Amino acid sequence: MLGGKAEMMEEMARKTILRENGGEVTFIYYLTESVPEPRFQTGVQDTRRYGVCVSDEQGVERIAVNDVTSVRDTAIRLVDTLARNDVTPVALYDVVYDWICSETEG
Repeated sequence: MLGGKAEMMEEMARKTILRENGGEVTFIYYLTESVPEPRFQTGVQDTRRYGVCVSDEQGVERIAVNDVTSVRDTAIRLVDTLARNDVTPVALYDVVYDWICSETEG
């Protein structure tokens, strides 16, 4: 996982996708949530951080990118976008990177 350990994963969507070989695979799209440790110098607790995870049903193909945003609704929109566009675990890092770049351009 990228960006720290997720403390919670909430299933948001399931999509069955046709593979090139004609078989099907169902991917599960999760919202991840974590609470960072208190800062060493200040002791102030940071806000919750949200990320995404895409996994096949068996958990063989599973990639998570945590700590993407501190806004839950923004992370939910990202998970929805991933599911609508049939993003697989293999493509997740690149798609999230592109999404972060597009969000910060505005």
